[in-house]
Amino acid sequence: SAGPSGSPQPSASPGSTPCDPPALTATATTERNDYPVGGRPVLVLTVTNTGTTPCTRDLGQGAVELMVVSGSDRIWSSDDCAPGGPVKLVVLAPQEESVTRLTWAGRRSQPGCAGDKAATQAGTYRVNARLGELRVEGSAFVLG
Repeated sequence: SAGPSGSPQPSASPGSTPCDPPALTATATTERNDYPVGGRPVLVLTVTNTGTTPCTRDLGQGAVELMVVSGSDRIWSSDDCAPGGPVKLVVLAPQEESVTRLTWAGRRSQPGCAGDKAATQAGTYRVNARLGELRVEGSAFVLG
């Protein structure tokens, strides 16, 4: 699967204040509501500074995880085959969004990149996210 690609962001400036968790909101969605079986859904994480002052947040691969679930079945996680990664400090102005897009290959994964990467079947799935300690239940999408 492809790695995350973020929208261009200014680099953190010296003295930037870390984002206070209550001042951040995050949403996890897909670019479309449905994809064909064998398609490559684009997962989207949007992080918004809802505070009143600029702040800095690590939005690098090690701090962000996107995952796909179907009911209680964990299908795939961006951390399984590519855990960790460099810090990517982003300064978010008040009400500014940072958008990360990741193309999912439509295959299962397991921690440590172990096991068979079986193709997923037709059905309803949900994209969820983790931003540090913040957990986000995202929107549903269909493979059909």
